[in-house]
Amino acid sequence: SLYYWETSDGTRRLNAACGTSFFQYNEATTHWEVLRIGFTTGLRFSFMVYLNVLYMTNGTDPYADYNGTVVTDRTGAGTRRARYLLAANDTGYAIGVTGERSILYYTGAAPANMQTFVNALDINQDDGQVDTGLGNLGPIALVFKEDSIYDVNILAATPTRQQLDYSGGATYHRTIRRVENDVMFLSDHGVFSLA
Repeated sequence: SLYYWETSDGTRRLNAACGTSFFQYNEATTHWEVLRIGFTTGLRFSFMVYLNVLYMTNGTDPYADYNGTVVTDRTGAGTRRARYLLAANDTGYAIGVTGERSILYYTGAAPANMQTFVNALDINQDDGQVDTGLGNLGPIALVFKEDSIYDVNILAATPTRQQLDYSGGATYHRTIRRVENDVMFLSDHGVFSLA
């Protein structure tokens, strides 16, 4: 898994998870530096950035974050070993927790960090579909499944979820891309748009 991001001061970072290790590319030396070892090999990571901290998960190992200096495992109450992460509108979202399929976890508004997902919303758990990713359009979070997409509004007095009028889903989290005021994604039938 490869992830490029920039901090608010313009510092560029290129990180990778490969085998059991997590790396960062050093532009000055043109070498990869090992930041952490001991992850389960062969798993893909999901990443998100919030307030200059990179958060990462592979759904199996402890949820972790990297602040530019050290990688820290998070195992306290409210942390989730989810498969997919999203930071949108000062809220963190996590889905794909083993044994809790279709439960969307999310943080409170504008948290100091994205380490604790204390809220939960069932995204039609009885439909039997596997979660395939997360996205957003403005304040609306999007939960992608194999054959459907749900929009989630946590800003409502009572958080809501609604299935979009679309007879498909996204093939994988990494195919979901925000492009200006649109979300594009790859399904089994081609590339689609949720403008």
